[in-house]
Amino acid sequence: MTSEELDNLIYQLTATRLVEALKEPDVSPGMLQAALRFMKDNGVAGLPISGTAAEELRDRLGGSLPFPQTGT
Repeated sequence: MTSEELDNLIYQLTATRLVEALKEPDVSPGMLQAALRFMKDNGVAGLPISGTAAEELRDRLGGSLPFPQTGT
């Protein structure tokens, strides 16, 4: 197994485990933090999807954020 294949396998296994844990009703704060860190470290950014709470939050805060919005 090459180094790249190993990296990809570790990434996939980690992502799969985090998704499984996040689906649990009693997910721990530590697991939530680990998921957020994994996403940040891998350049994953959430974009608000129409009709979701993220979109509503973006709309409510839109004019009051101290930095420009991107991706909208």
